Amino acid sequence: MKKTALSFAIACISLSACSTLQSLNPFDNSPTLTKLAPATVSAVNARWQSPLGANAAPGLAPAFAAGVIYAAGIDGTIIGVNETTGASVMRAKVEGQISGGVATNGALIAVGTTKGQVIAIDITGAKKWATQVKSAVISPPTIADGVVIAISGDGTITGLDATNGAVKWTIPRTLPALTVRNNAGMVVTRRAGILGTAGGRLIAFDTVTGVMGWESVVATPKGTTELDRIADVVSLPVVDDRVACVTAFQGRTGCFDLLRGTTVWVRDISSRYGLAMEGDSIFVTDDKHVLHALDKTTGASLWKQDALAGRKISAPQVLNGKLLTFDHEGYAHLLDAKKGDVLGRSLAEANPPVHQPIVANGALVWLTAKGGLISTTLK
Repeated sequence: MKKTALSFAIACISLSACSTLQSLNPFDNSPTLTKLAPATVSAVNARWQSPLGANAAPGLAPAFAAGVIYAAGIDGTIIGVNETTGASVMRAKVEGQISGGVATNGALIAVGTTKGQVIAIDITGAKKWATQVKSAVISPPTIADGVVIAISGDGTITGLDATNGAVKWTIPRTLPALTVRNNAGMVVTRRAGILGTAGGRLIAFDTVTGVMGWESVVATPKGTTELDRIADVVSLPVVDDRVACVTAFQGRTGCFDLLRGTTVWVRDISSRYGLAMEGDSIFVTDDKHVLHALDKTTGASLWKQDALAGRKISAPQVLNGKLLTFDHEGYAHLLDAKKGDVLGRSLAEANPPVHQPIVANGALVWLTAKGGLISTTLK
């Protein structure tokens, strides 16, 4: 039985020694898995696979801009490949172990390291600058509005001048004693950075000035032990022109007004995996590995699919009316986004993603633990 590397470490974040627990790994060992019925349809149609030449891990999601997919490996390797063919257009190596990356705006590429450096290179691979931030960068940085934004393991958010790396602003955040490591990162829309945080919060801030816009409660910590009281947002928010939607571990799933942060709706659906959005629907994998489709406007249930619950499935990604999710054994499962029906599957074996796949110009792209950069379309 093969494990994917799509895992979530739970760690005490402090300046002293920290402990890491593995009990909340969504792909932990299980004595039995639900048996699969025969499949007549393959879940994915591979376009290309390009070797990175280095191992990857959560926090190293690729990025797409100007027809090029950029990806980074743990050892400091950064590549750029043509999004249609997978042909190499750039390869570079930076110092340090990359723990957060990559970000790009089509002209600049940024990554973060385990020692808290944010490093920027241009599209030829030439180093532009490197800046020290508060602590290890745990998720992909973001480049927007002339600013490179990095999230550190201690919760600090730092805005750096994209031209020279100078610190423009910082937003300090106080973390609970025990948190789920958030490797997902943030999204930017309308000059607002939207980020889910430890303690069950969703925040919005001005990307140019770092001024906080609003902070909303997604989940409230409950229970008597620190483990019981974990209620962290660990997935990438999804946004449109009206709402920002997010899900929290041991918490809830909901959508919030993009301008004011007021609650549009919340549901008691807990997840540490993630969610996706297409059209008027939100898709989320809950903590029991059941897939839900919810109405984006009201939160009402559209369908629920529990046929894969015993397979320990990952966060879904949606493309052209179809959902893709991966299970504990490395199978890719294809579902109808309108009805929730399972359409087919493929055995990905060593090729499942270490992050939620990204959508890039009509294809899904992901990195594997062994550094394979893969582009597929859905059947």
